[in-house]
Amino acid sequence: MLQPTISEPRVAPRAARGGSEESLFVRIRRQMSERILKGVYGVGERLPSEAELAQEFGASRQTVSKAIAELARCGLVERNRRAGTVVTRKFHRTFILPLADIRQDVRDRGLAYGYRVLDRAILRNGRDGLDWSDVPSGEPLVRVEVLHLGDDAPLMLESRLINIAAAPAVTQETFERAAPSPWLLANIPWTSVDHRIAAVNCGSDLAGKLDLAVGTACPTIERRTFHFDVPVTRARMVLAGSRLEVKGSYTLPTI
Repeated sequence: MLQPTISEPRVAPRAARGGSEESLFVRIRRQMSERILKGVYGVGERLPSEAELAQEFGASRQTVSKAIAELARCGLVERNRRAGTVVTRKFHRTFILPLADIRQDVRDRGLAYGYRVLDRAILRNGRDGLDWSDVPSGEPLVRVEVLHLGDDAPLMLESRLINIAAAPAVTQETFERAAPSPWLLANIPWTSVDHRIAAVNCGSDLAGKLDLAVGTACPTIERRTFHFDVPVTRARMVLAGSRLEVKGSYTLPTI
């Protein structure tokens, strides 16, 4: 069925509309996000066309398009050339855990930060007990284990694999001047990350490294980082019981 053609309305000159295109962009973005969050437009409902919104707000279609693109970036809507712009509210499924540098978390607690590299080796995936499913078997990886400290007390044990194909310079890196996480953030680009959080009870080896009683429950974060479709690193971070916490926050930039 053919959709009715909507003629683009004539837009009044900027001075007559009472504000710059930039202020109109902010107003459109804010008002449209508020309508979505308050349920004026429900999930699956199509928004008015850009031509209709341009007429409503007295703005150019370019400004409206820019504002709607921002809503899409924040997960409030999906844009489809044929179906129009539809409310999705995907931001509800956003899981925010920052790629933070533990050094600042330790210093925020008033502790002196330090770390020790317990192990570093270049190994082949699929051998020596390594199995990183995102990387082809036989590919070279750097395996590094680091103990993070606060006032010389163990706070977190980091066990990490780094894909040499994604980070060739890592073969020359000893991590004596910077721990793996800040080194990667400073040197290797990434586009996506996923996390898994669980709890483990310390066995004797882990308890010894973290200076905990055997059986102590420890929060554990498993993280995979990618640069587009190329795996960059996989890490497992075990926090020493209640000595350290991980926090994350998220504010919709449209509000």
